[in-house]
Amino acid sequence: MEAILRAQNLPSVGEPTDKNPVPVGEWVLLHLLMKQNGHDWHEEIDACRKAIHNRVQSLRSFHGPETALEALDSVIADLETARESLEEAT
Repeated sequence: MEAILRAQNLPSVGEPTDKNPVPVGEWVLLHLLMKQNGHDWHEEIDACRKAIHNRVQSLRSFHGPETALEALDSVIADLETARESLEEAT
């Protein structure tokens, strides 16, 4: 894993591969920073929620509302898939 973190082209969101089975991406840096500073799961989710809101607003400002809505719809679809997966596990 240490070698993955030192990789020149660390993806923002890692995909599982033979070299990156976890899958590690730059998102892990935020997780490790928050964990190191004593934040819990809920606080980390709150930070991610704020980041998504901030990025969608920025996207709207620079690329228009349609682009921002497409990005937000993609996030919502991912979260709905995650919810379904959790519901199936219970």
